[in-house]
Amino acid sequence: EEKPKPYLEYRIGKMYAAGFGTEKDYGQAASWFQEAVEKNHKYAQYSLGSLYYRGQGVSQDYSQALRLYILSSNQVNPYADYELAKMYRDGVGTPVNVVDSNQHFKAAFSDFYRLEKDSHDDKLQYCLGQMLYTGTGTEKDVQAAVSYLEKSAQLGNVNAQYLLGKVCLETG
Repeated sequence: EEKPKPYLEYRIGKMYAAGFGTEKDYGQAASWFQEAVEKNHKYAQYSLGSLYYRGQGVSQDYSQALRLYILSSNQVNPYADYELAKMYRDGVGTPVNVVDSNQHFKAAFSDFYRLEKDSHDDKLQYCLGQMLYTGTGTEKDVQAAVSYLEKSAQLGNVNAQYLLGKVCLETG
């Protein structure tokens, strides 16, 4: 009997995690993600890491989240880089490490930028806008931040709408 491919295992896990076509079940999601993690699937590593980070369907375990994010980051996943950067910055599951934090924020920004050029995704636009506004992983550039936030806000991203309003209040 042929075993499911890692991408299918990952997608089934995503369906359980989001409640698409089934009841939301983080335990089942974790089980499916684990199957794909064992086959080195970078998005399953990231997704399972996020479940460990939040303690959804598994016991909360920051060191396990860190390990999985590192595996995913090593395969070029900007979302994993972003989460790793925050963990290193805040000392969650690892000692504070400013150098590693900055390195992962820069990698995340660079890859988010590359991905957004091809997809025009509101979440990527929001991340880029927020990172440009705060100077996280890149030089601070309020004008470029506003441009990304406006694009994201027009697509209905409420986080971008909020931050754009905040930026407008702060900059006049």
